[in-house]
Amino acid sequence: MNIQTDPPPEETERIRQWRTERAAVAEAEKQDRIRKAAEERDRQLAADTAARQAQAAALLPDNAAITAAQNALHTHARRKSRILALQLMLFVLLPTLAVVAYLALIATPLYEARAVVLIAKPSQGDAPLGGLLGSLSGQSTLSETFMAQEFIRSQDMMDQLEEETGLITALSGKGMDPLRRLRDLPALRLSKQDQFARFVDAAINIQTGLLTLYVRTPDPAQAIAISQTVLDRTAARITDLSEDLFDQRLTRARAAVAEAQAALAQAQTDLIQFQITTGETNPQARIDTVFATIQALDAEKQGLANQMQELAAIGGGKPFQKARLDEMAAGLDLRIAEQRRLLVDPARAGGKTLNALLLDHEMLVLQVRVSEEALTQTRQALAAATDAAALGRSTFQIVVPPKTSEHASAPNVVMSGLVALVALLGLFSVAKLLLPSRPFGG
Repeated sequence: MNIQTDPPPEETERIRQWRTERAAVAEAEKQDRIRKAAEERDRQLAADTAARQAQAAALLPDNAAITAAQNALHTHARRKSRILALQLMLFVLLPTLAVVAYLALIATPLYEARAVVLIAKPSQGDAPLGGLLGSLSGQSTLSETFMAQEFIRSQDMMDQLEEETGLITALSGKGMDPLRRLRDLPALRLSKQDQFARFVDAAINIQTGLLTLYVRTPDPAQAIAISQTVLDRTAARITDLSEDLFDQRLTRARAAVAEAQAALAQAQTDLIQFQITTGETNPQARIDTVFATIQALDAEKQGLANQMQELAAIGGGKPFQKARLDEMAAGLDLRIAEQRRLLVDPARAGGKTLNALLLDHEMLVLQVRVSEEALTQTRQALAAATDAAALGRSTFQIVVPPKTSEHASAPNVVMSGLVALVALLGLFSVAKLLLPSRPFGG
């Protein structure tokens, strides 16, 4: 058995020193490895940084390249400005100048004659409201005003003006400039009548009910003459329409009166024929007479009954008295029965009873009364229609007569040029937005 013994103190101290030295050496080696790893990372980071700097330096242009790029940008901007200015010149300014030149040098000047008219009715003289409020109160003539406007714009008016004044031929001839000349354009589905409003037109003020007539011609005197012709023809047409309307109303009213008169005459004829056929002028009077007779006979019979009661009270009286009273009572009964048969006996005219004849007579009398009432009403309606025809015909009143100014109203060169400029600028802007632009360097 081995017995371990503690080393001597000198050996223990030597071992402890050795261990301390080994730990110090190991720590020094560790720190050396850490230092070398850090130095290696620093060297790698410096190398990477240098490489990146070299790459960035290779990508950045030099001063010469920057100057060349600036010069190219300036050149492109100047070229775009010149192109834009050229496009504005070609597509905006030159067309605007062409429009202005055409209007100023070639376009035929037109003189405008204006006239203001009012279509009124005599029955509206006391109406407190006019225009739109008047139409709401039921006394407006706006319908006639709109009819006048449509007639002024119609083919019929064109034909009348051509027949009387030769206006359409003049507006379609060489006296008018080519662009505004009146002509048919089949490709655009436009006829002369569609373009007629450029020379003869009418507008309505809804608030006042006034109609304004516009006539534009190369000659101011001709414009006034055409305006007067248009007003005369329109007034005649409106008057004819109004008279036709009231003539139809009067015709219907007169026809109604004639029908009512014929119905009354027929009812009276039927009544007279009934009276002649039946021989009964008034069946009611006949019936009243029959009932009065029956009442008298009943009263007489009641008197006989009283006498018979008196005889019975005194012992019956003499036999011949009672027989006489009974005979008289039987005779009264026969007369009463005969009178009652007169009311229900059908052996009369037409096989009808007196009561049936009374009913027929009353119906015929009622028919006469109804016909008389209908005749009265139709005569009142005829009188009202006559008054309405006298007071309700439309009157064409010229509020402002046709006049022209000393200067031509069309074409307005300045305003038309501004409108053309704005329109062309708008179209040009839309085209620039919609059409793709060329890229730089393209």
